[in-house]
Amino acid sequence: MFASLGQEAKAQELLKNLTEREPLFGQPWLNVARAKRYEDPQDAEIQKMRAVLRRKQLQPSQAAYLHFALGKALDDCRAYDDAFAHYQKANAICRDQLAFDSKALETHVDRLIDAFTPEVMSHLKERGSLSTTPLMIVGMPRSGTTLLEQVLCAHPDVETAGELRTLAQSARRLTEAGEKPWPECITKIAPDLLDDQAQAYLDALTARTGPAQKVIDKMPQNFMHLGLAALLFPKAIFVHCVRDPMDTCLSNFFQVFPAGIDFAYDLADLGHYFRSYQRLMTHWQALLGVQLVTVSYEELVSEPQKVLRPLLEALGLNWSDACLSHQETVGRVDTLSLYQVRKPLNTGSTERWRNYEKHLAPLRAALAGE
Repeated sequence: MFASLGQEAKAQELLKNLTEREPLFGQPWLNVARAKRYEDPQDAEIQKMRAVLRRKQLQPSQAAYLHFALGKALDDCRAYDDAFAHYQKANAICRDQLAFDSKALETHVDRLIDAFTPEVMSHLKERGSLSTTPLMIVGMPRSGTTLLEQVLCAHPDVETAGELRTLAQSARRLTEAGEKPWPECITKIAPDLLDDQAQAYLDALTARTGPAQKVIDKMPQNFMHLGLAALLFPKAIFVHCVRDPMDTCLSNFFQVFPAGIDFAYDLADLGHYFRSYQRLMTHWQALLGVQLVTVSYEELVSEPQKVLRPLLEALGLNWSDACLSHQETVGRVDTLSLYQVRKPLNTGSTERWRNYEKHLAPLRAALAGE
């Protein structure tokens, strides 16, 4: 909690105490490593983590955290081959507990594309809510969604509700009320059900904030439901964060995620998932047109005004200089980007994949559709 609130010194004190008292508990080591910038592979903390990994009592689930921690620390030290070896071990442990099916994902994306057609959107366009308060930011995990959220939240007319699961819940409710499974049920949905779900979403959105012209829902994987979102809120603007595919996928590979992200622990899985995501986003862009605005992570961190001025204009918001110094107003952050977003906009994470290029053949092949 202290780290989420930006109280890093207090967080580090508690975490380091935990590593001393419970060295075989791996998660505190990872949080310590995330908050620190390492310079020497012989750093005392790095040597302690290596020593813990050698202990026979260490459970595999906890070893994964330590491997992730060492990967991060050694990446700081530019010991890239050693870092990648630890990342590979960490991901292998996590992947062994999961069963990602890229073919099933491709089939689901096919069904979404077949269900959400221009004809269906036109038939239902008069339903839902005319509210323009919702501001959904979508994209791949690690594509810059949290950064953009915090930059926009520096604007006096914008607040955030965090990452909501409400849109996915609406899809489930519509499925329960329909005669067909999701997403095919959308073609025969009773229009008044869309009105009900739009209101339920607005209630969930504004329950977490005060009055604001725009309220952000930063659930990246809402990209799966943008067709539904556009039916619920035909006047709202949705924002899609994009980042270099190699950087995006590698950044996913370097993280341990909460439950539900089952594609991130294998380079080939990541490449296949990214292709399906990209194919679906291409469909939504063709379907939604100007209602879906794309923001490039690389442009945001290198030329923020060039990105933010047209974005704010599309959102109907006046320019605010505060967006250029978002780090001064960051509130609570509960995502994996909690340390990065407290820094000024910078290009430090662009083209990071080049440090690991020789290890990324499976990712490159999957992204190419091989």
